[in-house]
Amino acid sequence: MLADVLAALDAGDDARALGLLVEVWGELPDDTIGDAVVALGPRAARHAPVPTGETVRELDAAWHAAAASSEPCVRHHLLHGATEGDLAKRLLALGPYDPRVPRAITAHLANPKLRRTTLSQFDRGIKAVWTPIGALLVAARDRRALATLIAARREIIGRVPPARKADVTARIDAMIAEVQAACDAAPTLDAADAERARAILAAVTRRPASEDADAETAARLLADIYRAPADDGPRAVYADWLLERGDPRAELIALQLAPISPYDRVAQIVRTHEGELLGSLAPYVRSPTFARGFVARCTVVDGAVPPPDPAWATVTEITGGLPATDACPMPALTTALDLRDRDLVALGALREPPPLRTLGWLGRLFDDDTEWRTAAATYQKLAPRLAHLRYLIWESPRWLVDGMRPETVAWCWTAAPLHELCVGAHLATSAAWFGAIEGTALRTLVLHDAPAYSTVSPSGWTIRIERDASGAWGALRIAAPSGTTTPKLVTALDGLEPLIARMPRITRFTFELSASSAWSVATRRRLGIALDRHRELVDRKISWFQPVTNKPG
Repeated sequence: MLADVLAALDAGDDARALGLLVEVWGELPDDTIGDAVVALGPRAARHAPVPTGETVRELDAAWHAAAASSEPCVRHHLLHGATEGDLAKRLLALGPYDPRVPRAITAHLANPKLRRTTLSQFDRGIKAVWTPIGALLVAARDRRALATLIAARREIIGRVPPARKADVTARIDAMIAEVQAACDAAPTLDAADAERARAILAAVTRRPASEDADAETAARLLADIYRAPADDGPRAVYADWLLERGDPRAELIALQLAPISPYDRVAQIVRTHEGELLGSLAPYVRSPTFARGFVARCTVVDGAVPPPDPAWATVTEITGGLPATDACPMPALTTALDLRDRDLVALGALREPPPLRTLGWLGRLFDDDTEWRTAAATYQKLAPRLAHLRYLIWESPRWLVDGMRPETVAWCWTAAPLHELCVGAHLATSAAWFGAIEGTALRTLVLHDAPAYSTVSPSGWTIRIERDASGAWGALRIAAPSGTTTPKLVTALDGLEPLIARMPRITRFTFELSASSAWSVATRRRLGIALDRHRELVDRKISWFQPVTNKPG
């Protein structure tokens, strides 16, 4: 049958050659044949239909219908479009008799983005994922997949809570032993077929001159985009070039460059081709948002260490990490949130930092403060170089902020021409914080009385002090966390009353409470008495809101 594969390749029938190769590999799981299947898959899938749907449900139905067809050419699209959470419901449904399936599954296990989802299921004692993974890998008998699993073993175990580590280690080691035994017992090719397999692999990996020219052109066009990410011209040129080759990014660029972009069609393209659109960034980001055909906003996968990549150049907003380097800068980046101390140190080491307008610096709660102090020293040297920085979010470790007077960290708002400062601090220190920044050029001070888990969506009390139209500090807005009880309100007022008294005048006051909060008459009267001294207070409002609950997944 391998002779038939060579004949099909000579005739230019890639689809038939791929089907024959997959059939042979199902009986003889040879590494060379498997490598040939992986290499031939993208070429054979060029004219195969891509599963699509107007909604997520329709897309899922189209995916499963295509999977049921067992068409090897379509399977390339199915594997390439798999995303977080697909390990159980999609990849396992493709079966073990195609080398691309076990290799995709073990690659997902080695990927920190997908490993976190799978391990959370494993940690809860759910075997519905791990048991079929082991069964599929045993049936597939693919040594490449086994090597990937063995290489990922330490990292997988390292991400498991200590209480589950021994159980997880035993299960993974048992899985590796079973797959190893199955691979050792698998039949092998004879000498003649082994020679044909090598010839097939050489044929499918030999790139025509036209493909080399296309690769050079694509690299040049992408370099133009990365060099000037704010310019629409290079993107339009790239879209025209991609359109001739049927690339889905061509339509996405054209739609998003149009004055009015059809949301439904854009969302459909992203849902169907997200992995392809992300390209080399796919293993390291989640929750991407695309603008003008390229990723513009994203979150770095927790625990991932993204390598330098020119593709980061189009990102304007990032959360959870900063992969910029001198070799691969991020010239479009204006917002960086939830940066750890180490990220700030790396930012300070750049010859030319990104044009950040918003910087979110997130410290840890219980770590030693040595790394924080290094980051603080880095920021003091870095801030004068951040000419565009206007908004600093500084969520430092609570124990450190609590034991430090605001005036001793004045460098965090004086080192750069900030307009707005947001810090994590107790309500009891709010008057001291206001006193420290009152005479500065700041326009807004925001205090979060909450643990520093995230600079993006902090919980707890929020105090926002702003300058009014005259330039004086006259606007005060206080937001209570949901479910605030009367005793908590009384405690909060102990810290808020000194702030209200410290402010020279208040012209606009807003107090936001959730619908589940308790509010006694006595507490309300106490707040009113504190505000009555401000004769210029003309806008006094207490509003109630219904909190929104964000459920995972």
